[in-house]
Amino acid sequence: MEGSTKIPFVYDLMRAETFWQDRKLDRGEKDKTGRSQSVYGTNHSTIASLKMKKKFMPVVNVFVSDREKIFIFKFENRTMSGRTDQTTVKELVPKQIFLFEIEALFLEDIVLDMRDRMVTELTKIQERGMSLSEDFINEIEGKMEFFVRRIYVDGKLTNQLGYHSSPQKEADKPHDSVVGNTHDLRWVWNAINDFDRIEKFSDDEVHEDEVVFKLAINK
Repeated sequence: MEGSTKIPFVYDLMRAETFWQDRKLDRGEKDKTGRSQSVYGTNHSTIASLKMKKKFMPVVNVFVSDREKIFIFKFENRTMSGRTDQTTVKELVPKQIFLFEIEALFLEDIVLDMRDRMVTELTKIQERGMSLSEDFINEIEGKMEFFVRRIYVDGKLTNQLGYHSSPQKEADKPHDSVVGNTHDLRWVWNAINDFDRIEKFSDDEVHEDEVVFKLAINK
């Protein structure tokens, strides 16, 4: 993925691929003879239109760090709380932990869309005077990879309905929870692709209506 956003042709191909998948056939009304009406010689049944995008309802939290700073990007549906076109930035721990509250992602978005929105917000705060490492934003654009948290309970993956779906793999190297009363909760970090649709992360990745990602250089 590194460098792909710097090559317009490759970037456009990625966007064209998702545009094509979002198309659908728009079934037109039939005339009195029972045949589909046509527009400019084209049958309505072959006219393609775009689907209305649907919000990804679980809250998405993305963690990324730059030296001593930790940035949390929280994507959630905020339509009930007023404006949805403005990002709110909160300083949770002075000069160390920053929370970006951003409008929810769409099911049809791809991981690259999430990456782009993060780069946009970090560029804004850098322009407002926040000190970031010289290559930090460039690394987010290409070098850093996304990982998604997948939850295990009693050694098995659980989906959003709480059902156990598959046995734990030893190669996954699960992490133990350090939070009280959740000693049976374990998770693994799975590497994902920038082409992956957000809707893909609505099963084993959802825990208590939340999906967690991290962005890091894969060593």
